[in-house]
Amino acid sequence: MSLALIVAFLALAVTLLCAALLAALAGLLQRLDGASLPLAMREALLAFFIMFATGIAALALLTSWMPR
Repeated sequence: MSLALIVAFLALAVTLLCAALLAALAGLLQRLDGASLPLAMREALLAFFIMFATGIAALALLTSWMPR
């Protein structure tokens, strides 16, 4: 396995963990604000997909500038 592939998997794992953490915080804040559990879960899931897609787009943008 090449070093570039290992670094790509690590970057993807970090992006996934950060998105999950932010989604959990979004759901917790919704729940603390008095929202029902299904609403908080929906908001957390929405936040997860938004953060994950943003992270993947940022990684794609950064790696497109790297020299080959």
